[in-house]
Amino acid sequence: MLRELDDKSGQAYVLSELGVIAGLTGNPDRAASLLRDGLRRAHDLHAQALSAKCLEGLAALSLQQDLLPHAASLFAAADGLRKEIGAPVEPFEREGREEQVRAVQAGLNPAAFAQAWHLGQTMTAQEVVDFALEEAEAAVQVR
Repeated sequence: MLRELDDKSGQAYVLSELGVIAGLTGNPDRAASLLRDGLRRAHDLHAQALSAKCLEGLAALSLQQDLLPHAASLFAAADGLRKEIGAPVEPFEREGREEQVRAVQAGLNPAAFAQAWHLGQTMTAQEVVDFALEEAEAAVQVR
């Protein structure tokens, strides 16, 4: 129906939500594919809050795959984007997100975490998208 209505923002949102669900239900490959597609669409639409949500989903997948520096950079990029546009993590998602970031931080030495976090916070929007898409593709190929 969203395709019929040509609701590109709605399509990107649905893709991001389906990606999160796929990740939570044990289908990381499908989750990554949906989140990457949602991120591409959100970025093209300049839907920054939705881009941040997709980045967080991809970061969570990186955490699940023990790709901790990548996860840290994606969480940092999403955090920076959210601060820039004044769109905090939804209250019902905040505790889970904070736990994920703490898990990434606990898995890296302080210098590695700081370096990865800094990288994520200093990338441009296009660099973040490119980084997220390239790294997600590489992670899927490694498995």
